[in-house]
Amino acid sequence: GLALLWAVLFPIVSRASRRLRRQSRENYVLAHYDTLTGLPNRTLFRERVARTLGRAGSEPDSVAVLLLDLDGFKEINNTLGNPTGDRVLCEVAERLRMQLGTETLVARIGPDEYAILCPRTGGASCASATNSFHGRRVFAAAISSRL
Repeated sequence: GLALLWAVLFPIVSRASRRLRRQSRENYVLAHYDTLTGLPNRTLFRERVARTLGRAGSEPDSVAVLLLDLDGFKEINNTLGNPTGDRVLCEVAERLRMQLGTETLVARIGPDEYAILCPRTGGASCASATNSFHGRRVFAAAISSRL
């Protein structure tokens, strides 16, 4: 009797457990990543900043956070439509990832805002990011050529 009960319940419990694990992974992704760009969102960015600052300990100046706002983005949506605006956001995200590499965390923290966490300010990617974005230069020519 007990073996029969186990044989009947085990597959049911096993399937339910797999479904719950899959749903848990999906919920994590939805809670921590931007669905449009695939970048980390504000929640995950805050967690990583806190963790990075904790690791920096007595040298918090070894960490840099850069904030990037796309000026005039609302006009793109209003004049060219949301699908074009979405393509611009995805293109900016991709170019930031390519420019900054894996050492630096790039996140989308608002509708037209990105945040960049440089864990070591002396690193080449952080210096490159600072130089690239000085004076609000945001890949405009390259983006418009791909639209």
